[in-house]
Amino acid sequence: MDKTISFLIVFCGCFSVVFSQSVKMVYDKTSPQENYAVERLEKVLTSKGYVIGNTKKGIIISLSINAKQLEEEAYSIRADNKKITVTGGSKRGTIYGCLSLVEDLRNGNKLEKIKSRSEKPHYQLRAIKFDLPWDTYRHSDALDLHYETCKDLNYWKAFLDMMVENRLNSLSLWNLHPYTFMIKPKNFP
Repeated sequence: MDKTISFLIVFCGCFSVVFSQSVKMVYDKTSPQENYAVERLEKVLTSKGYVIGNTKKGIIISLSINAKQLEEEAYSIRADNKKITVTGGSKRGTIYGCLSLVEDLRNGNKLEKIKSRSEKPHYQLRAIKFDLPWDTYRHSDALDLHYETCKDLNYWKAFLDMMVENRLNSLSLWNLHPYTFMIKPKNFP
């Protein structure tokens, strides 16, 4: 009985490897933005059972930029048989297009079923106002707890990744103005 179960587990594991779909990524490897987009896409693809490689068989995902046809942060996804082309109006638009594919995959869609589409932002400025804990207008122990958090680079990496996923393009950091520490008037205590 134990041998039969072990055989089935090994057989199913081999069966899934044999029938996993391979994906080839074609992009500008010198571009940090495209490397970021591909890294996010490959992470989800591998979690969904796709194999990333340079095979001619399988699905090809190609990234490109076309500033003449698309606005700066806009993107289009063209699905044609076994080729998916993500075109951005800028490098940021290409990232947004790849993240749209990531969302489709996380929602259970297969690459073979991706539909062609395009999207552009409605607002040019999409920002987050972030209140820093240093020298806040209202002092409290609760705000003091965030000193170390704001010094942590992993926190900021995760925060900026969240901003990109939500298509937010600006971060505004707020603190009290340091004017009171810069000037010492002679006639004011």
